[in-house]
Amino acid sequence: MSTAKVVDVIIRKTAEKTKLTGEGNLSVSISSPSVIEIQGSAQDVVRYVRQGNDLLIYMKDGSVIRCNNYFVEDTETHNHSELVFNDNQALTHISFADAGEASGVAATELTAQAAPISSIEPFLEQGSVLSDAPWGWIAGAALGGGAIGALL
Repeated sequence: MSTAKVVDVIIRKTAEKTKLTGEGNLSVSISSPSVIEIQGSAQDVVRYVRQGNDLLIYMKDGSVIRCNNYFVEDTETHNHSELVFNDNQALTHISFADAGEASGVAATELTAQAAPISSIEPFLEQGSVLSDAPWGWIAGAALGGGAIGALL
C-alpha cells in the first residue's frame, strides 16, 4: 500500500523550493540542477535505476518516484542534481558512483552510496541570490547618478 509522498525540489542556483506531494507514483520534473529532498527514509528504497537522463527510485511500497532530467549537468558550473532523504531525524545524501553516461533509453540499475549529512547548504550555490543583488543595486545607482548628473 503506497502512502503520500512529499518531495522538495530546491534549485541549486537560486535555492528556490517547490514542494510536490502525491499518492503512489510521483514524477518530478527538474529544469536545472537541484537538490531532490524526499521526506522519508533511504531504507524505504528497493533500488535505483538510471533510464536516459532520468532517475527512477523504486520504493518498498511498490511505487516509483521518477526524477526527470536528474542526470543533466549544468554546462557552466558542472553541477548536477543531488538526492537527499529526510526522515525527520537525519539527512542522508545518496550518490551513485556508477551513474556514468546514459546509454540511450536502456535502464541501468545503480549502486547507491549513502552518507549522513548535516545540511543541504553545501549543495546550494553560495550566496547566488544575495551576491547578485548588491552589485546590481550599485551598478544601477551609479548609472542612475550619472544620468541625473547629465541632466543638470
